[in-house]
Amino acid sequence: MIEIPVPGLKPDEIVIEVDTYSLTVSTEPQQAEPDSGRRYLQRERPVRPLSRLFEFPGEIDTDNVRTTLENGILKIHVPKAAVGRRKVIRVGQSA
Repeated sequence: MIEIPVPGLKPDEIVIEVDTYSLTVSTEPQQAEPDSGRRYLQRERPVRPLSRLFEFPGEIDTDNVRTTLENGILKIHVPKAAVGRRKVIRVGQSA
């Protein structure tokens, strides 16, 4: 499970790309207000694109990655890929 704070962002401003061993979260915030000639001394929320790469030691099940966005927190459930299990096959016996 990955949890990322993304205050003020809408779901269409967040892009998630999943690979076999990594996940990239990118934000593309829209300018909230038109340029009104204001000059800020400090802004608490940056209005610029950001990106973060998460790498995993094992394979990811890319088909079952789930996301939710609640109260400014993006939650990403990243399950491991199914690993082949040991199986014994006896020749000549019916199952």
